[in-house]
Amino acid sequence: MPVPNPLYNPEWETVHKERSAELERLDAIIAAGYKTDASGPEFEDMLRQRDEYQTAVYDSFRMQFPTIQEHARWVFNSFRPDLVHGETMVVHIPDFETLTSHDDISNAYNDVKNAAERAYAEKKYSLPIGDIPNSNAFQRNAGDEFVTYWRTFEWGIGAKTSTLITAHHVDGKFHVCFMQDVDQPGSSAINAIERLANVTFREAVDYAKSQPTEQGRGILNALLSAAAKPSLPKPEDFHFYIHVPPSHALMGKETFMEVTMRHDSNFGFQGPEFDHKDFVPENIKDARTRVMKTIEPKDVLAITQTPQSPSGPSPK
Repeated sequence: MPVPNPLYNPEWETVHKERSAELERLDAIIAAGYKTDASGPEFEDMLRQRDEYQTAVYDSFRMQFPTIQEHARWVFNSFRPDLVHGETMVVHIPDFETLTSHDDISNAYNDVKNAAERAYAEKKYSLPIGDIPNSNAFQRNAGDEFVTYWRTFEWGIGAKTSTLITAHHVDGKFHVCFMQDVDQPGSSAINAIERLANVTFREAVDYAKSQPTEQGRGILNALLSAAAKPSLPKPEDFHFYIHVPPSHALMGKETFMEVTMRHDSNFGFQGPEFDHKDFVPENIKDARTRVMKTIEPKDVLAITQTPQSPSGPSPK
């Protein structure tokens, strides 16, 4: 059922012209003030009024639509959130009948626009799918256990790294991939790789000693929870990777790297060297679809165990 627009006003054009004229007047005064380095409470109040009138002008434009649904149709038809650089992306358009407010329209529009931009980035900037040569890492054979979860590492003084971790224990080795959070460019898994590797290794050792650092934190706590307690891990048992998904906002191509580091008994993993691959494993690329990211990702965990099959590896 259509939802009435609480702002609806048949005389919207008159209101829109009046508010637009006042906004132009305020803009002219503020522009002149900037030329004379104006400041002080009166000038700050003028800036505040300008902001209020910008909102009022937009609200007056929305007054022309009798219902929320009519406004939504106009927004989506006029601004085409599914159109990216002239290409139409196949994305889900919401049912306008489910929208009940102007905020719902804005949120739905942004969701579609973000989905379209992600689809465009996947199409334009993605690496081909491939497996790591001479390794079963991330291939997900029958009986293998995977862990995929979001986690925020806090380093102090406001510094933190948000990353999606995918871990795979296979052939006696631990393969751990940290995905760059492209929604938070300042949160770089690449720059923090030494810290990330050292925390991972320390938690693995703590688990092996039956001294987990914190309930649910350690990768091995989840990865091997159903298995016998492992022997004390060695640095050479760990292989680290970085995955940077394609990003429309950053106009960045997808990147998958194996990271090799030397290990010092006092200082841990150091001196990362990045080996860029011309492919990305399917289970790394699809990791984002296995775990929903929260607003503030912190230990959101998903454990997937591939069932044993007498006929061989399960299909991917």
